[in-house]
Amino acid sequence: MERQRLWVLVSIGVLASCAADSARVAVERSSEREQHRLAAEVFVQHASAGNVSELLTLMANVTLQANEPGALEAYLRDQVAPFFQGYSRLHWQGQFLPVQDEQGNKGAQYYEFVEASDGEVHPFVITLFPEAGDHRVTSIVVGECFWGYHLKCP
Repeated sequence: MERQRLWVLVSIGVLASCAADSARVAVERSSEREQHRLAAEVFVQHASAGNVSELLTLMANVTLQANEPGALEAYLRDQVAPFFQGYSRLHWQGQFLPVQDEQGNKGAQYYEFVEASDGEVHPFVITLFPEAGDHRVTSIVVGECFWGYHLKCP
């Protein structure tokens, strides 16, 4: 129940959108996916170190404004940081859905895995949107595997 409530807390209500098929868009997407991977890696590194103040700087303004600061900070500290603690590497599969917010901004929701130091892999979902020339996290859900979106569920 707590996890569901917090999912609503950090979610911004993104809607899935359709991707274009042109080669130009595919190349742009490839570059953008790499930028997303780098942004996710930075987020995971700070989370694994328990740097909640740094995680807050990586969150999108819309997420910061839509949530009570103490509740968002507690979610990052109590659920997100422990989930990534002791990770050995990010398993970036690039499995994503294009998403669009209510203002028409386009982002991506990635269904990924992190490998723990014991070799086990754990699923998470991270949603990224462009903001001020960078990619910011609008939501993060840890420890939940979504069949049909994650390539496999452990």
